[in-house]
Amino acid sequence: MAFLIGWFLGWPLLIYAYDPITAPYDPLTLLIVVPGGALWLVAGGFGCDTLAKMAIERWPIAKTILKILTVLALLLTELVIPLVAAFFS
Repeated sequence: MAFLIGWFLGWPLLIYAYDPITAPYDPLTLLIVVPGGALWLVAGGFGCDTLAKMAIERWPIAKTILKILTVLALLLTELVIPLVAAFFS
């Protein structure tokens, strides 16, 4: 878990310092950006999951609030994806 938290906080700094825009198809760039970005998303998911579990244990109403937020996130996703697809088509 400590590695995931460290990666979640450190990967954006690594990307900022490395500046992948200067050499977008360099193998080192692809090695840092693609798997690093996937690991960063996984680390964020685990961090949010851990925080949600802690909130549910401490405050029982948090379970209801998280369900409402989940529904709102799904609705937002359903609205945003078609708009982005229409914009880029």
